[in-house]
Amino acid sequence: MLSTASINRNKPTVVSVTSTRGEIDTHISLFALNLGDHGRNTSGGSFLVDARSYTSPVNVEFHEAPINSSLTVASKTITSPIKVTLPQTFEGRFFSSSGVNVPPIGIESFADDPTGQNRTGMLNWNSKRTRMGLLGLGGLMSGDVSWGSEEALNRGLVELVSIFTHPLVSVHRPHPKVDPHFIGQEWVLQMLGEEEEEEEW
Repeated sequence: MLSTASINRNKPTVVSVTSTRGEIDTHISLFALNLGDHGRNTSGGSFLVDARSYTSPVNVEFHEAPINSSLTVASKTITSPIKVTLPQTFEGRFFSSSGVNVPPIGIESFADDPTGQNRTGMLNWNSKRTRMGLLGLGGLMSGDVSWGSEEALNRGLVELVSIFTHPLVSVHRPHPKVDPHFIGQEWVLQMLGEEEEEEEW
């Protein structure tokens, strides 16, 4: 998907897929282009992806996206599962709701600050039972991910709804900030082991 790398987020690039019986399986890369020469920009862009199915599974996987880009994802099914895997650069809020249980969250591998500035990222999520859905057994999972600013939480929004199954949103956990003065436990144990070997010799 291609979008203009501008601060105007009112006109996102839109992809909408609807299926009544067939499975939706999409692999998407997002790119931002400069206004003048249409060259690739590493920052910006606005995107919207809508994927809906009545009886078949929905899988949407984002492979890459510009930093500071705006990404909105909406997906809904009735009797089939949903899985959305967000890019490492995603910043914003996400929600998953089910009519039969509390939806899970998928946590991918650790991700470093995509800007290279070694910022501290935050990942938060919360699950709760609701009185909605089949026999009042529904549930909601909500959360957010960002790299240090409140403004970043307004860049992305993901909403997944499945009435009779569990939708799954999968996000990357920000890597903890590395303290160069911190001595890890494994390093201490290694040093102690080497000292014991010297004493035995």
